[in-house]
Amino acid sequence: TFVSRVSSQEDCFDVRIFTPASELPFAGHPTIGTACVLSGDGYAKGRHLTLREGIGPIAVHVEDRHGVSHATMTLPGRLDRPMGGAPSLQNLAAILSTPEQD
Repeated sequence: TFVSRVSSQEDCFDVRIFTPASELPFAGHPTIGTACVLSGDGYAKGRHLTLREGIGPIAVHVEDRHGVSHATMTLPGRLDRPMGGAPSLQNLAAILSTPEQD
């Protein structure tokens, strides 16, 4: 993830998530991990962060429990629909390193 602070809001950050091949509008594990790092390393002042990603703002609450960060996020309502189509059979076979007929 690549993070930049939104200057007008204290605990609001712009977050961009990349794979080796492309940028993602959202991914759960990178969102949670980014929030934990921002909170644990002191970049965020409070426990409630807003991470602005390609799908919109994600509210994340981070708690420190016995030295371990625990985070929960609230997703925008529009995530109840698919964010993309299924990969083609050719792409799926290549990802799994298996022949298409398998």
